[in-house]
Amino acid sequence: SVVDANFYKTNDQVMAATSLLYSQVWFDYNDKAMYNLGDFRGGSAYSAWNDRGNVLFNTTGDNGENGASWRAFFNVVAQSNLFLYNINRYAGEAVTPSVKKMAIAEARYMRALAYRFLVMNWGAVPVIENNFDHLFDTSITRNTVTSVWRFITREMRAAGEDLPTTAVQEGRLTKWSAEAMLARFYLTRAGVESSGGTRKQQFLDSAKYFGQDVI
Repeated sequence: SVVDANFYKTNDQVMAATSLLYSQVWFDYNDKAMYNLGDFRGGSAYSAWNDRGNVLFNTTGDNGENGASWRAFFNVVAQSNLFLYNINRYAGEAVTPSVKKMAIAEARYMRALAYRFLVMNWGAVPVIENNFDHLFDTSITRNTVTSVWRFITREMRAAGEDLPTTAVQEGRLTKWSAEAMLARFYLTRAGVESSGGTRKQQFLDSAKYFGQDVI
């Protein structure tokens, strides 16, 4: 039987493990919640009958699609964490350093992206980096909005340093994927951490830097 302890022994197995982070774990967001949180709330789509909570901007805590997206984002976080735990524990000698480094960067990218959606939609949320640390923890608390943004920016910068400049397979993440997302992170942070109605210039400069580097 395939179990974690006898997997992660080859480059192909490691890449197969991270391929999940590109697909199924996002389903509950990509299915219907995506346009509920995005298009309906943004005013670029309208529904006369369905999803009225988000259409009319009076959504409540028991909205089904909001709950689905919350679960999807924390699924991504949990699966990314599990991969990072397993690759560091079980990676075999046949796994090349370059593939291991890239795979870890993919997981850190996906985790940071999931937290971007969480902090933008729910504000203060708990940052979890190791699932096993919290299996029986009923006292976990939320991080501040500023600390969540600081965490995901650090993670995305680390991912950008370790991802390849050219995708190893079609559709795989690259350095430019991370830098483009960093530009978005910094642009948002410039407003989140604004003072007196003025965006934070340091973050605007960083957004410009990474955007230009991608271009």
